[in-house]
Amino acid sequence: MLGSDNPAKTLIMKGPDREQKYSVASAKWCIEDGDIREDVPYLICLRIECDSVAWEISFPEVELFDSYLQPGFVSSLPESKKESESDLFCGDHHPTYDNRLEVLERKDKSLLLKITGKLNEGDPDQTVPVTELEVTAWFTKVNCGGRDVHNKCKFCGKTYFSRSATNTVFLCPDCYGYNRCICDYGFGPIAPCDILLGDREVGEILRGDNSYSLAIYGTGKTIRLQKGYKELEVYKEAAELVKQHLEQHKNPVKKSFWRKLFEH
Repeated sequence: MLGSDNPAKTLIMKGPDREQKYSVASAKWCIEDGDIREDVPYLICLRIECDSVAWEISFPEVELFDSYLQPGFVSSLPESKKESESDLFCGDHHPTYDNRLEVLERKDKSLLLKITGKLNEGDPDQTVPVTELEVTAWFTKVNCGGRDVHNKCKFCGKTYFSRSATNTVFLCPDCYGYNRCICDYGFGPIAPCDILLGDREVGEILRGDNSYSLAIYGTGKTIRLQKGYKELEVYKEAAELVKQHLEQHKNPVKKSFWRKLFEH
């Protein structure tokens, strides 16, 4: 077992041809509400940030409290063909599989965790080379969203605070540039979809019978979108319209939303 005096702080990505190592800059954890309808009332949510790579993982648990996370605690999703609530961001984002969490040590609310997983950039149902992932680091508990993260704008270079959720478009609060999205594209509908300016909800993409529309909060209007589902063109169109609105008004309205506290 690694001791507190010498914890590894490296994300290792080992593929068939090479091994890459990234120094861990930040590691956070929290307990989040899951979906009781799917017998997953709790999630252990993790966020690992390196210079150019980030890994977000959620481990579902039927019963879970903060006090359960002691040395020896293990959580995993062993089915290699089942996609978990996880994404590795390295230029693009890809799901990871066979994720496993082990608590090695605990100091108050900080956890020394060993996380392993597999990255398959192709079809997980096909036999293709995979990249094995492993990281051991101290994780700090956060109180309002284990997936609250800092993003770096690819246009202006500014770093900004945001949060991650299913079906979300991320805009930079400084230059209003469209940085990325998280969505169910390829697996299900992409609307409704929240549009975030930093950590503020400023709009939403809505789905009609045969069309998409955009609601920009504070305007009381919806705009019919012309683009469609293919290659997420409707996301790019909506992001550009919101950017134009923000450039004209400079004062976006924040839609209130409930930020859960994860203290047990």
